[in-house]
Amino acid sequence: MPRPDSFNARARGTSHIDFKTAITGVTTKAMRNEISRLVATVDDPATKKVPLTYHSTTSRSHRCQAFDTEMQSFFYLFTRYLAEHVKSQDLDWDRIKSPAEDQIVPYADLPKPKDHSNLNKLAVLKVNGGLGTSMGMTGAKSALEVKDDMTFLDLTVRQIEHLNTTNRVDVPLILMTSFNTHEDTLRIIKKYANQQLRITTFNQSRYPRIFKESLLPCPKRADDDKKSWYPPGHGDLYNALLHSGVLDQLLAEGKEYLFVSNSDNLGA
Repeated sequence: MPRPDSFNARARGTSHIDFKTAITGVTTKAMRNEISRLVATVDDPATKKVPLTYHSTTSRSHRCQAFDTEMQSFFYLFTRYLAEHVKSQDLDWDRIKSPAEDQIVPYADLPKPKDHSNLNKLAVLKVNGGLGTSMGMTGAKSALEVKDDMTFLDLTVRQIEHLNTTNRVDVPLILMTSFNTHEDTLRIIKKYANQQLRITTFNQSRYPRIFKESLLPCPKRADDDKKSWYPPGHGDLYNALLHSGVLDQLLAEGKEYLFVSNSDNLGA
């Protein structure tokens, strides 16, 4: 026979899980209602900023549909967070280790390619959504001068242009911006119009910040101030590539490989 105290402990544990599950259900429903309310505000003709992954010339119905897609992606992410929170599983840091030396192949040891035509299947994407606030800037971090009056973006353009001209290939540069950096980036890249490379920009999603206490979204309308929203960054890469149309564009051009790194990572 099990001991009564052990049975009570199991009962308390089950009750605690059931309570958290119930709270999660209520929170999920409340968030779903708030998301629906936000999407409905796109019908306002004054809404010009939504969605940021599409051009401002798109129709109001298209903007609403695209914003709805962004909000559904956010809702999925939110429900995943709630589900993991209920499990209360801690990350086992002991299982996270650096690669062993025999698992790393030095660049100098890689075989030299005889045919560079495969580079035509390549595109380079730089995550360009971050601000340089920690470096004393107010604009895109990639515009920071780092060497000989050249910025991170200048050096990236030179690297890819050298790759293209040396190997006679067409490797495009793709910049994934955010609502914080998009306009600034469009202005900056005009100076590269005569360079030997193609530059494509697209905007990552715009997700609502949430209040810590209620877990409800901060913005009340789709066109609320920037401080009520956040760019999801790397985690939004595949989503934004798909919904922006850039993925279809790359596939139509015969691209098969996408090299991704931060805009301030000149070693990649």
